[in-house]
Amino acid sequence: HPLEAFAPELKRVPGLKPISELQALAELGGGACKIAALVHAVREIKTKSGNRMAALTVSDASAQSELVLFPEAYNQYGTLVSNLNTPLLFNLKVSFEGERLRQVVESVKPLESLLAEKTELLIEIENPAAVTQLQKMLSTAATGGTTIMLKLPSAMGATTVRLPQRVGLSSPLLANLRGIAGVRV
Repeated sequence: HPLEAFAPELKRVPGLKPISELQALAELGGGACKIAALVHAVREIKTKSGNRMAALTVSDASAQSELVLFPEAYNQYGTLVSNLNTPLLFNLKVSFEGERLRQVVESVKPLESLLAEKTELLIEIENPAAVTQLQKMLSTAATGGTTIMLKLPSAMGATTVRLPQRVGLSSPLLANLRGIAGVRV
C-alpha cells in the first residue's frame, strides 16, 4: 500500500488509528482520532441551504471507508482532498448516528508535511559499499531543513557523523534511500 513509505513517520503520530479500528472506537463512545489514508473518490453534496459538502471514499492498508466533510471543512480542504491517491493525514471525530458509523473530518494535511517537520534523519550504513550510492543520492537531493546523521561501522563500534548539508525530505527520496542495499533509514 502506498502509505507504507510513511510507516516510520506514522508510528510517531499520536492518536493514529487504522481505518479498520474506527467502528470499535465509535462503539466505545467515539471521539477524536487520526487516520492516514488515500482518497479514491469525492462525491460532492449540496446542503439544503445550498452549501457544498463532500463524502470521501478513503482507504489505508487495513480497510476502506467513507468520511464526511461538512461545508466549512470542505471549503478549507476541498482542493487538497480532490488530489486523488495523495497520502493524507485526517483528524476525525468518530461516533455512531443511530446505527450508522459517522466519521467527520475536522482537518486534513498531506502526509508529505510530516517529512518536512522532521529535523534529523539517521541513516545506518551496514555495508560500506553503499556509501557511494548514498553519497550520489544525497548530492542531488533538494536543500531543506533536515540534518542527515550517518551511523557508520568501525573497528571500535559504530560512529555517528553529522553531514554539513541539510536536505528537503520527500517520500521519493526516502523510498530511494530505503532501497539502497546495506542502508537502514
